[in-house]
Amino acid sequence: MDDPDFKEDAVREEIITPILKALGYNASEPNRIIRSKKLIHPFVSIGSVRKEIYIIPDYLMSVAGRNAWILEAKSPTEAITKSVHVEQAYSYAIHSEIRANYFALCNGKEFSLYNITDIKPIFHFPIQFLYQYWSDLMTRLQPKNIHITNHPYKKDLGLHLKRLGFDQADLLLFPGVLPLFIARLDIDLYTFTGSTTLDGTDYVASFDFNFEVMLKLED
Repeated sequence: MDDPDFKEDAVREEIITPILKALGYNASEPNRIIRSKKLIHPFVSIGSVRKEIYIIPDYLMSVAGRNAWILEAKSPTEAITKSVHVEQAYSYAIHSEIRANYFALCNGKEFSLYNITDIKPIFHFPIQFLYQYWSDLMTRLQPKNIHITNHPYKKDLGLHLKRLGFDQADLLLFPGVLPLFIARLDIDLYTFTGSTTLDGTDYVASFDFNFEVMLKLED
């Protein structure tokens, strides 16, 4: 791994491909590895902010024709937690043409698996401990065990925006979200809930604010 010539292509060939095959995926149906799938939408637009998406995920695993999870390969020098690469992989998983519950990243040295509904990884381990985590990988990602569903409940908008890297944005506009009722949580803390639709997916969010903003809403 310390060899400067061991880069992302080597990670794909020497590390990732054997893992995927051992899990039960290959180039043909029903448990298929789809490499470098091209997606249609070149960006996500939220309000006046435009966020580009790199539209070719490295690996998309499908089970009986249904998208199951995606995996992104990185070079050993790139981080796979708390980095833009996690945002990138998340953007693939929630893309309207994929809609997978799970996404993973591997840089040859480490492996991380995430659920789109949580910020923290399900597990993250050094690749030399793969044998200790193998049963967990099989339980989560083996074709017969993979959980494929369209959740009946709306997704968390705040988590979605954070995953896409918008949590540090100076301004976000939600013109379609109306405060139908306002609740008081503390002396100077109020909130209301609302829902919106982005790229065909329904989201729900709570908006917290102080008394000064409350007065503006009354106006």
